[in-house]
Amino acid sequence: MKRPYLLCFFIFCCATDRLSSQPAPDQRVFSSQNAEAQAWEAARQSLVLLRNEELLLPLQQLSQKIIIYRNVGLGAGSVFEQTVLRYPEFLHRRKFLDSNYLVILALNADSIGTNSEAIQYAEAVVASNGKVVLVLFGDAQKFDGMPILKQAAAVLYQPLTDSLHQSLAAQAIFGGCAVDGEISTQKTRLGYAPPALVALDGQLMADSIRTIIEEGILAQAFPGAQVLVAKDGKVVFHETYGFQTYDSLQPVRPDDIYDFASVTKVTSTLPALMKLYGEGKFDLDAPLKKYLPFFKKSDKADVTYRQFLAHNGR
Repeated sequence: MKRPYLLCFFIFCCATDRLSSQPAPDQRVFSSQNAEAQAWEAARQSLVLLRNEELLLPLQQLSQKIIIYRNVGLGAGSVFEQTVLRYPEFLHRRKFLDSNYLVILALNADSIGTNSEAIQYAEAVVASNGKVVLVLFGDAQKFDGMPILKQAAAVLYQPLTDSLHQSLAAQAIFGGCAVDGEISTQKTRLGYAPPALVALDGQLMADSIRTIIEEGILAQAFPGAQVLVAKDGKVVFHETYGFQTYDSLQPVRPDDIYDFASVTKVTSTLPALMKLYGEGKFDLDAPLKKYLPFFKKSDKADVTYRQFLAHNGR
């Protein structure tokens, strides 16, 4: 369950001069990252949507649904479960099910084999609920003839059970990635992917972010931080650093909730100026009067934007 905290939210902005000062990455790093991106795309393309009644997938209006998660053969805390948890605000774990719930049921054929009890449990879950999203992993032949294939409202098949394939199966349920094929879906939400997939150097990005955050924590500018980088609809980096408070009692967690107080400058004005600066349309060392003529007759006319943004202009 997510927990509210009154914390200062730190937004990371990657400085161009800091990035440009880093040494050139080894070619082997690029090869490794490209291979990771190719593996991601291959895993996405291996998804097969076998059934999708009433266009249930990708799931919409999550706040209006009671979503229950069950699994047979994947085990507790699987990557599939962890990824599912990233989307709805709450994932209910009620013991008894009824037709009012939407159930996500993961079934791993490679683990259950011919275990009749496990299969009966899966059949009972599907039979007792109005809408079930059935996600099948493993050997497809082991699912042949199972009545639940026709009873579930949506059936998604993923042949492999490694972390990458599990993550993409979960993303597909919520629209984090598209599913191709005869029955297809569209991407409707942020998904999770390696940086190379959106032409970013993952190692350089991680090293640069860590360096800046560690400097800030060491200087006691903030006790901890959470950094999420998304590009082209894909989350490519999400890490936490430090603690929630300076007493260093509770580490920052990815599900912490922040009070967005007084952040208009860094969430609207600053990104706009960064974009203009990157396009060569904005000079950091220009005086305020250059872009804001109404400052010409004030005593702040010659304060530079660099000083202004650093809060040390006089």
